Amino acid sequence: MSFQDSFTSSHGTVSFYENEILEQTYPDGSQDYDILYRAREDGYYYEIDTESQSSSKLKIEEGETDIFSKTTITPEEVDENLLGIEHSLSSFLEKATSTYLAYNVVEESVSHYITNNGEDYDVLIQSGTTSRHTYETTLTFDLEGTLLRGEFFDRTWSEENYDVEEGAPIDETKEPESEDSLVVAFTAGDRPSGAPKFDRSPYFVESLGDIRVYTEGYGDKEVVEAGQYLNVEIESYAPETALDIDDFDIIAVEDETIIGKVSEYSSSYKALKPGTTTVTIGDPLGLVTKDVEVTVVQPMPTSVYIDYNAKKELEVDEILDISYEVMPEEALQDVTATSSDESVLKVLEVDLENNVVKVQGVKEGTATLTVESKADPTKTATLDMVVTPKKVHGDASFLIGTWTGTTDIFETTFTFHDDFTGSVEQKVESIAVPNSATFTYEYVDGKINFTTWESEDDTIREPTSVTYDSESGVLSITARCLDDFGDFTTVNMKLTKATSPLDFLLGKWTGYDEYDSNPINLYFEDGGQGRVEAGYNFNSKGTFIYTYSDGVLAFQEWDYDYYYNPDEIVVSEDKTTITMELEDYDGFWDYTFTKAEE
Repeated sequence: MSFQDSFTSSHGTVSFYENEILEQTYPDGSQDYDILYRAREDGYYYEIDTESQSSSKLKIEEGETDIFSKTTITPEEVDENLLGIEHSLSSFLEKATSTYLAYNVVEESVSHYITNNGEDYDVLIQSGTTSRHTYETTLTFDLEGTLLRGEFFDRTWSEENYDVEEGAPIDETKEPESEDSLVVAFTAGDRPSGAPKFDRSPYFVESLGDIRVYTEGYGDKEVVEAGQYLNVEIESYAPETALDIDDFDIIAVEDETIIGKVSEYSSSYKALKPGTTTVTIGDPLGLVTKDVEVTVVQPMPTSVYIDYNAKKELEVDEILDISYEVMPEEALQDVTATSSDESVLKVLEVDLENNVVKVQGVKEGTATLTVESKADPTKTATLDMVVTPKKVHGDASFLIGTWTGTTDIFETTFTFHDDFTGSVEQKVESIAVPNSATFTYEYVDGKINFTTWESEDDTIREPTSVTYDSESGVLSITARCLDDFGDFTTVNMKLTKATSPLDFLLGKWTGYDEYDSNPINLYFEDGGQGRVEAGYNFNSKGTFIYTYSDGVLAFQEWDYDYYYNPDEIVVSEDKTTITMELEDYDGFWDYTFTKAEE
């Protein structure tokens, strides 16, 4: 389908040819054209808009339609659906058909008339709006329904000569305040012989010159800092009149471990690690490209941080791992660590792989740990630490298990595990969700201390008092707890240990072979789990899963390589000894275990 040369209006000209539309308008009455050009050629769609200073070239995929799709409509279709007159030929038609459907059109004012002279037919559409505008569109079709030409009038009427409710002028013989019109005519056929083809070349980049690839705050050209987003500035290109330069960006990177996309859904690139790689700059279709070699350097440190949650107190001989971080994270993480007093606090190791400083308490006192960046020694972080006397940890096996107690509205259950962790659940009268907390604990110098305490909903505060009466077997714990009115109240909990057939078994058992040598420790825990220790200084460890029912002890899983296959297991009637046969690489050994004293 092709079209007659052009039409003329007070605004300029519009030329239609096969797969090509060129609009040239004079927005201010001068002879400097604003150009809106659309064309399809060789599988690409072109658009140039000098008013918005933009141009684009898009690949037309197979099966896609575009603005050049042929538009046909029959008189019957107009009658059936007035609003179904659609098109895609030019901005004229967009205005001619879409404006009269504006949101403020008075529905009663819309009318249409069809006239047929035997060669073609006209569709006249009229409408009015609440804003004193009336629209009149005439579309001419051939008898096969192909659009041939059109006219459009947009008239603005004075306030005195317009009925807003009717959407029409009161007296149509009076002149409107203003009138805007467009006229177009076109016929089927090829582009006229010798008709000039619009020159697209001034509006599209054909080659790239100097390109600056940089990151914010780092001014070197083609040298960027790790951790930063890449920016591209095209400093020169040809022709200089091209309008699509803003479409050019990074379209590929040779080594994406050095420079890569922020994510698979993002088009932004980021410098990831030190190195040099080739970056390709181009248009979205990759038709005009240029390669730039970009070097990523490691940024200098801006600060050093020590984990603010780091433990600031340790015992003599205790070893702690103190985490640190050098910012930004892409900077060199290597540091040195020193103690202000090595006789109190000793730096054992700096683990550069895990960003950890390992320290040990030497003697009672205070010392300052300083972590210093190797790349910039002016960037440091410090932590004041206190070394306390070594605590004497007692045997806490008597605690392991479940302790319960009841007050007027609280039913409390504490559970202590042999790995020095535990939990508490507190049912509150008339409240469906119980109070709860988790904790770690220690048993030192005959005292139970909670070393950490966490209540996710802050329903049980850390206890202020913990005592144990060995004669009565009562564990007394005082804490602030949330009551059934939503208020905190001090609760004195008297807890006793729950009894079960397994109570005798829980805890540490030490056994020797028939030669009274080669000791082994077995730790029976709640939940049918346990641990085994043997070897020099009991440094060889394993785990097991056990069951105990009707006086029969059995191991379901035994994960310990040195001694294996527990067999012929017997629990004495008074439940004071456990005998079994264990196997190692040298043979079978009979072992007798007794409960360790609390």
